Formats: sequence, structure tokens, C-alpha cells
Amino acid sequence: MFEPDPDCVVCVCHSVSEAEIVAVIRGGACSAEDIGERCRAGTGCGHCVEDLHELIEDFGPGAGGAAGGDSTAQEQGSRDS
Repeated sequence: MFEPDPDCVVCVCHSVSEAEIVAVIRGGACSAEDIGERCRAGTGCGHCVEDLHELIEDFGPGAGGAAGGDSTAQEQGSRDS
């Protein structure tokens, strides 16, 4: 899994970088609307909304490993069942 690039601007309208968006996702945002509320990405022309969905898929809950949710907690939960 790749690390987000702080120099890659995803939302040109509001100058929001890939790294900023991933930080918002890791902070709990799980939809383009959540991201928009927290950092304004996706709230201008809308061209970047598909990129936001891809970043949520790559880094959001359930993505696994270091990129997304805590896989250790997920594994522990499945062992407790």
C-alpha cells in the first residue's frame, strides 16, 4: 500500500492534498460528504469526488493493514467470537 503524497493536490478548488484527505479519512471520515465537511475537498466543482471515493476505499475503515482500520483489533475480535 502506498503512502499519501503531501505534494499531490487532489482538490484544486480548495488546494487540499492527498495527505490531508487521508488524514481526515483516518480521523473517521467515511464518505465524500464527511471529507467535505472536515476539509472542504469535493465541495467546489466536484471533479475530485471520485478520487475521494477511491481514497476512502484505500485508506478507510476495512481497508486493512497500516492503511486503513486496525487489523489487529479486527483479528482479535474474530478470535473472540
